[in-house]
Amino acid sequence: MLLDQLAELGVEHAVAGGDLNERPQGRTFRRLAAELRDCWTAEPWGGEHTSTPDDPHQRVDALFVTPGVEVLGCGVPLGLPGVSEADLRAATDHLPVLATLRVPPGR
Repeated sequence: MLLDQLAELGVEHAVAGGDLNERPQGRTFRRLAAELRDCWTAEPWGGEHTSTPDDPHQRVDALFVTPGVEVLGCGVPLGLPGVSEADLRAATDHLPVLATLRVPPGR
């Protein structure tokens, strides 16, 4: 459904992210990564694993972009100035994912 919604937007560049609750080898994750760029795979930085803040041992959250969006970095923002590890652990039931992207200007 996500891929259909992105297609219906009729835009050249888009970003989609979510709590997939499955690892990159999972069916949904692989389906999205087949048509969109997985930002962490494209340009990893920070931490990779997002599952439960107390035991982040797997990547179950992701950001994806359409072709043409440049990924400058993507990952769990560990060590980001002004954001403590306690902040990250308190934010949600998974560690957050942050991406730095460059989106070309519209035509």
